Amino acid sequence: MNDALEHLAGLGALKTWLAAHLPLLREGGTLTPRAIVLAGLPGTGKHSVSRGIASAIGRPLTTFTSVAAIDPTSIVLVEDLGREHLPLIRRLATPEETPPFVIAQTERPWELPAGLLRADAIETVWHLDLPDVKERAEIWDIAAKRLGHRNPGFDNVILARASHELTPAEIHAAYARAARSRPQAPTERHLFEAMVGLQPLIAARKEDLLRLTYWTRRCATPARGA
Repeated sequence: MNDALEHLAGLGALKTWLAAHLPLLREGGTLTPRAIVLAGLPGTGKHSVSRGIASAIGRPLTTFTSVAAIDPTSIVLVEDLGREHLPLIRRLATPEETPPFVIAQTERPWELPAGLLRADAIETVWHLDLPDVKERAEIWDIAAKRLGHRNPGFDNVILARASHELTPAEIHAAYARAARSRPQAPTERHLFEAMVGLQPLIAARKEDLLRLTYWTRRCATPARGA
Protein backbone atom coordinates (compact mmCIF):
# COMPACT_ATOMS: atom_id res chain seq x y z
CA MET A 1 0.00 0.00 0.00
CA ASN A 2 1.14 3.54 -0.72
CA ASP A 3 3.02 5.40 2.04
CA ALA A 4 0.53 8.29 1.99
CA LEU A 5 -2.25 5.94 3.12
CA GLU A 6 -0.07 3.87 5.44
CA HIS A 7 0.51 7.07 7.41
CA LEU A 8 -3.23 7.40 8.02
CA ALA A 9 -4.52 5.55 11.08
CA GLY A 10 -7.19 2.88 10.69
CA LEU A 11 -9.35 2.88 7.53
CA GLY A 12 -8.79 -0.85 7.11
CA ALA A 13 -11.83 -1.49 4.91
CA LEU A 14 -11.09 1.39 2.55
CA LYS A 15 -7.40 0.40 2.26
CA THR A 16 -8.39 -3.19 1.49
CA TRP A 17 -10.79 -2.02 -1.23
CA LEU A 18 -8.14 0.22 -2.76
CA ALA A 19 -5.51 -2.51 -2.76
CA ALA A 20 -7.91 -4.84 -4.59
CA HIS A 21 -8.80 -2.20 -7.20
CA LEU A 22 -5.39 -0.60 -7.76
CA PRO A 23 -4.56 -2.56 -10.94
CA LEU A 24 -7.81 -1.44 -12.58
CA LEU A 25 -7.46 2.13 -11.36
CA ARG A 26 -3.94 2.34 -12.72
CA GLU A 27 -4.58 0.72 -16.09
CA GLY A 28 -8.10 2.02 -16.82
CA GLY A 29 -10.71 0.24 -18.94
CA THR A 30 -14.44 -0.38 -18.91
CA LEU A 31 -14.38 -2.26 -15.57
CA THR A 32 -12.56 0.52 -13.70
CA PRO A 33 -14.50 2.03 -10.77
CA ARG A 34 -15.79 5.46 -11.79
CA ALA A 35 -16.32 7.24 -8.47
CA ILE A 36 -16.38 6.95 -4.69
CA VAL A 37 -17.84 9.29 -2.08
CA LEU A 38 -16.14 10.16 1.21
CA ALA A 39 -18.68 11.22 3.83
CA GLY A 40 -17.52 12.72 7.11
CA LEU A 41 -17.33 15.80 9.26
CA PRO A 42 -14.48 18.30 8.73
CA GLY A 43 -11.17 17.02 10.07
CA THR A 44 -11.95 13.31 9.70
CA GLY A 45 -9.48 12.89 6.84
CA LYS A 46 -11.38 13.33 3.57
CA HIS A 47 -8.65 15.39 1.92
CA SER A 48 -5.83 13.26 3.32
CA VAL A 49 -7.51 10.10 2.05
CA SER A 50 -8.12 11.70 -1.36
CA ARG A 51 -4.46 12.66 -1.68
CA GLY A 52 -3.39 9.20 -0.53
CA ILE A 53 -5.60 7.44 -3.08
CA ALA A 54 -4.33 9.64 -5.91
CA SER A 55 -0.73 9.02 -4.84
CA ALA A 56 -1.31 5.25 -4.66
CA ILE A 57 -2.82 5.23 -8.16
CA GLY A 58 -0.01 7.43 -9.43
CA ARG A 59 -2.14 10.13 -11.03
CA PRO A 60 -2.48 13.85 -10.18
CA LEU A 61 -5.39 15.03 -8.05
CA THR A 62 -7.25 17.94 -9.70
CA THR A 63 -10.19 19.88 -8.28
CA PHE A 64 -13.38 19.71 -10.36
CA THR A 65 -14.40 22.94 -12.06
CA SER A 66 -16.60 21.83 -14.97
CA VAL A 67 -17.43 18.75 -17.01
CA ALA A 68 -15.77 20.31 -20.05
CA ALA A 69 -12.49 20.79 -18.16
CA ILE A 70 -12.13 17.19 -16.96
CA ASP A 71 -8.77 15.56 -17.66
CA PRO A 72 -9.39 11.80 -17.86
CA THR A 73 -5.76 11.09 -16.94
CA SER A 74 -6.14 12.70 -13.50
CA ILE A 75 -8.11 11.94 -10.36
CA VAL A 76 -11.01 14.41 -10.16
CA LEU A 77 -11.75 15.78 -6.69
CA VAL A 78 -15.25 17.11 -5.95
CA GLU A 79 -14.85 18.91 -2.62
CA ASP A 80 -18.51 19.53 -1.79
CA LEU A 81 -20.78 17.15 -3.66
CA GLY A 82 -24.17 18.64 -4.53
CA ARG A 83 -27.04 18.77 -6.99
CA GLU A 84 -24.93 20.83 -9.38
CA HIS A 85 -22.68 17.80 -9.92
CA LEU A 86 -25.43 15.63 -11.43
CA PRO A 87 -24.11 16.25 -14.99
CA LEU A 88 -20.71 14.92 -13.89
CA ILE A 89 -22.24 11.80 -12.35
CA ARG A 90 -24.35 11.20 -15.46
CA ARG A 91 -21.23 11.46 -17.60
CA LEU A 92 -19.46 8.88 -15.45
CA ALA A 93 -22.39 6.51 -15.89
CA THR A 94 -21.94 6.71 -19.68
CA PRO A 95 -19.36 4.19 -20.96
CA GLU A 96 -16.18 5.89 -22.14
CA GLU A 97 -12.85 4.58 -23.35
CA THR A 98 -10.86 6.56 -20.76
CA PRO A 99 -13.19 7.61 -17.93
CA PRO A 100 -11.83 9.76 -15.10
CA PHE A 101 -11.90 8.48 -11.55
CA VAL A 102 -13.80 10.82 -9.24
CA ILE A 103 -13.42 11.20 -5.47
CA ALA A 104 -16.36 13.21 -4.13
CA GLN A 105 -16.56 14.58 -0.60
CA THR A 106 -19.57 15.56 1.50
CA GLU A 107 -20.28 16.58 5.09
CA ARG A 108 -24.07 16.29 4.76
CA PRO A 109 -24.91 13.30 2.57
CA TRP A 110 -28.50 13.20 3.85
CA GLU A 111 -29.15 16.47 2.00
CA LEU A 112 -28.07 15.11 -1.40
CA PRO A 113 -30.59 14.05 -4.08
CA ALA A 114 -31.27 10.35 -3.57
CA GLY A 115 -30.68 9.60 -7.24
CA LEU A 116 -27.18 11.06 -7.13
CA LEU A 117 -25.77 8.54 -4.66
CA ARG A 118 -27.72 5.65 -6.19
CA ALA A 119 -26.21 6.32 -9.61
CA ASP A 120 -24.39 3.42 -11.24
CA ALA A 121 -21.24 5.53 -11.37
CA ILE A 122 -20.83 5.58 -7.56
CA GLU A 123 -18.86 2.51 -6.54
CA THR A 124 -18.99 3.02 -2.75
CA VAL A 125 -19.94 5.68 -0.23
CA TRP A 126 -17.32 5.52 2.53
CA HIS A 127 -18.01 6.89 5.99
CA LEU A 128 -14.99 8.51 7.67
CA ASP A 129 -16.03 8.40 11.30
CA LEU A 130 -14.34 9.86 14.37
CA PRO A 131 -11.38 7.61 15.26
CA ASP A 132 -11.70 4.99 17.98
CA VAL A 133 -9.25 4.79 20.88
CA LYS A 134 -6.80 2.52 19.03
CA GLU A 135 -6.75 4.83 16.02
CA ARG A 136 -6.33 7.91 18.21
CA ALA A 137 -3.28 6.35 19.85
CA GLU A 138 -1.81 5.75 16.41
CA ILE A 139 -2.63 9.30 15.32
CA TRP A 140 -0.69 10.74 18.27
CA ASP A 141 2.33 8.68 17.19
CA ILE A 142 1.93 9.82 13.57
CA ALA A 143 1.68 13.45 14.68
CA ALA A 144 4.98 13.11 16.53
CA LYS A 145 6.72 11.46 13.58
CA ARG A 146 5.55 14.17 11.20
CA LEU A 147 7.48 16.70 13.27
CA GLY A 148 10.55 14.48 13.44
CA HIS A 149 9.95 13.19 16.99
CA ARG A 150 10.71 9.49 16.59
CA ASN A 151 10.76 8.63 20.30
CA PRO A 152 8.42 11.16 21.94
CA GLY A 153 8.15 9.26 25.23
CA PHE A 154 4.47 9.91 25.90
CA ASP A 155 1.81 7.32 26.70
CA ASN A 156 -0.32 7.29 23.56
CA VAL A 157 -3.08 5.28 25.24
CA ILE A 158 -3.57 7.92 27.94
CA LEU A 159 -3.63 10.63 25.26
CA ALA A 160 -6.04 8.59 23.15
CA ARG A 161 -8.50 8.27 26.03
CA ALA A 162 -8.28 11.98 26.76
CA SER A 163 -8.90 12.96 23.12
CA HIS A 164 -12.10 10.98 22.54
CA GLU A 165 -13.95 13.98 21.07
CA LEU A 166 -11.17 15.10 18.74
CA THR A 167 -10.92 14.54 14.99
CA PRO A 168 -7.59 13.44 13.48
CA ALA A 169 -7.00 17.00 12.30
CA GLU A 170 -7.57 18.32 15.82
CA ILE A 171 -5.12 15.82 17.32
CA HIS A 172 -2.47 16.94 14.81
CA ALA A 173 -3.26 20.57 15.62
CA ALA A 174 -2.91 19.92 19.37
CA TYR A 175 0.44 18.22 18.88
CA ALA A 176 1.73 21.01 16.63
CA ARG A 177 0.61 23.62 19.19
CA ALA A 178 2.34 21.79 22.03
CA ALA A 179 5.52 21.35 19.99
CA ARG A 180 5.73 24.98 18.95
CA SER A 181 8.95 26.72 20.07
CA ARG A 182 10.23 23.57 21.77
CA PRO A 183 13.43 21.87 20.60
CA GLN A 184 12.37 18.55 22.15
CA ALA A 185 9.19 16.50 21.82
CA PRO A 186 6.37 17.87 24.00
CA THR A 187 5.56 16.07 27.21
CA GLU A 188 2.15 14.68 28.12
CA ARG A 189 1.56 17.78 30.26
CA HIS A 190 2.22 20.02 27.25
CA LEU A 191 -0.12 17.94 25.12
CA PHE A 192 -2.90 18.03 27.71
CA GLU A 193 -2.54 21.81 27.92
CA ALA A 194 -2.79 22.03 24.13
CA MET A 195 -5.96 19.93 24.12
CA VAL A 196 -7.57 22.13 26.78
CA GLY A 197 -7.13 25.06 24.43
CA LEU A 198 -9.09 23.36 21.64
CA GLN A 199 -12.82 23.60 21.04
CA PRO A 200 -13.76 20.20 19.55
CA LEU A 201 -15.72 20.44 16.33
CA ILE A 202 -18.36 18.00 17.51
CA ALA A 203 -19.25 20.34 20.38
CA ALA A 204 -20.77 22.62 17.76
CA ARG A 205 -21.83 19.92 15.30
CA LYS A 206 -23.51 17.32 17.53
CA GLU A 207 -26.73 17.38 15.52
CA ASP A 208 -24.83 16.89 12.27
CA LEU A 209 -22.84 14.05 13.85
CA LEU A 210 -26.05 12.28 14.89
CA ARG A 211 -27.60 12.74 11.44
CA LEU A 212 -24.44 11.53 9.74
CA THR A 213 -24.19 8.48 12.00
CA TYR A 214 -27.83 7.54 11.38
CA TRP A 215 -27.58 8.08 7.62
CA THR A 216 -24.32 6.19 7.14
CA ARG A 217 -25.55 3.16 9.08
CA ARG A 218 -28.15 2.68 6.34
CA CYS A 219 -26.45 4.06 3.27
CA ALA A 220 -22.63 3.88 3.57
CA THR A 221 -19.73 1.56 4.27
CA PRO A 222 -17.51 2.22 7.32
CA ALA A 223 -14.02 3.11 6.08
CA ARG A 224 -12.58 1.82 9.36
CA GLY A 225 -13.82 -1.72 8.82
CA ALA A 226 -11.77 -4.61 10.07
